[in-house]
Amino acid sequence: MTKQQQIQSILSALGWSLTTFADVVYEARYSDENGDIYGVNNDEIQKLAEKIKKQLQRPTTQQELLDSYLSVLCEHPEYQALQLDHTRLNHLHHDNLPYELEELLSQISAALDNNEVKNV
Repeated sequence: MTKQQQIQSILSALGWSLTTFADVVYEARYSDENGDIYGVNNDEIQKLAEKIKKQLQRPTTQQELLDSYLSVLCEHPEYQALQLDHTRLNHLHHDNLPYELEELLSQISAALDNNEVKNV
């Protein structure tokens, strides 16, 4: 499952529209230390929703951005209340592994995530 698919799956489980998600993302980005947001504009949230929609469809969307969206979702109380069995995909670089082995393990992991492995 790709990160885009994982985000869409979580949104579906939460019953959130992209506009609702954009509102949550906007709040996470722009709220102050007390959680207050000043001057929220519905047009800005709608534009962000359209931007997120395109990012979830585009295969070239930066993984760091998708990771930030997953973080926002996973930290939200409504997500935590569902106790879903989603695991965040997160690659860590290991200095003690040769580069070639790390790349091979990443490819195997991606194939497993996409259910491309038939016999292990």
